[in-house]
Amino acid sequence: PASATKLATAAAALTTLPADQRVSTRVLLGETEGQIVVKGEGDITLERTAGSGTFTNPAALDELAAQVTDALDDAGITEVTEIIVDNSVREGDLFNSDWSRDDIGEGNVAPLSSVMLDAGRLDPSDAYSPRSSAPAQDVATGLAEALGFPDATVTVSDKKVSTASDADDLGEVQSAPLTTRVRDMLLNSDNLLAEAIGREIAEAAGEPTTFDGATTATLDALDETGLDVSEAVLGDNSGMSRKNRLSARILDGIIASAASDTELRGILDGLPVANGSGTLVDRYDSASGATNGAGWVRAKTGTLDGVNSLAGTVTTETGRTLSFAFLSHGSDMDAGRAALDRLAAALRTVE
Repeated sequence: PASATKLATAAAALTTLPADQRVSTRVLLGETEGQIVVKGEGDITLERTAGSGTFTNPAALDELAAQVTDALDDAGITEVTEIIVDNSVREGDLFNSDWSRDDIGEGNVAPLSSVMLDAGRLDPSDAYSPRSSAPAQDVATGLAEALGFPDATVTVSDKKVSTASDADDLGEVQSAPLTTRVRDMLLNSDNLLAEAIGREIAEAAGEPTTFDGATTATLDALDETGLDVSEAVLGDNSGMSRKNRLSARILDGIIASAASDTELRGILDGLPVANGSGTLVDRYDSASGATNGAGWVRAKTGTLDGVNSLAGTVTTETGRTLSFAFLSHGSDMDAGRAALDRLAAALRTVE
């Protein structure tokens, strides 16, 4: 299914988690003088300054730094010499064994840290920018600079970091609510956001907050909605894993359910519009052979080498709304994508 896998992640999240769920990033005093600790709950959408990134209404690092600065001043602390990012909320591997390290530079994935700036993007203004191989450290470095202590030592710990006893938070910021993050995930097909939401699903289901725990919880949630996922396989929540196996029937079932289930309605809101937004913004143009679908097709895309998927809705010329799911394997990537676009556009003429 490639990135159409995110439809499964979205459906599981919206039926398992509160629509207004947010994840926090906190800063506390460390145990030693001059040390502060960043504890993330899994927000990978944090941006450096308001409006600098591509996510919708994310928390900003400069806001967090302003809170910390005020708290340090109130406590009479004049110097920060070390910043530690506590990565312990992430169980297991941070990088999926099915992924390629080459995909970091290609902008597809990065290690899934407990807190990240712009989902690890090196260019926060570009939704498809190359990503960082050390996103947690980037947060610590960015915070050190924002606090005015650029020479502070920055480290990342995979184990729980002790903080000063009875210490209050020096600062805390929260992500956008779940519904907003799900929409961003679908619209721009952000792989790291899908994986981060997958960990929230796992935690709510009482599963380990690992890749395996997240995929298990996701399939269990789909099963509870009545979808037959007995033969489905997930290696991740984003669609980057070639081990994923979802049928067109499952994908179409998610879309059809979203049309009638208020909990899932946010899926339809997040679908890119043909020749209008997200991953469909450059498709269905005058040279595509699918112009008939421009503005009328809304769909989640999926692309890997030799794999294309497209699942969503289309409004026919007579005003009917149809759901569809198409999968193409073993074809040239560009040719397969164009063929699926033409198929979706052809549905416009169904009576």
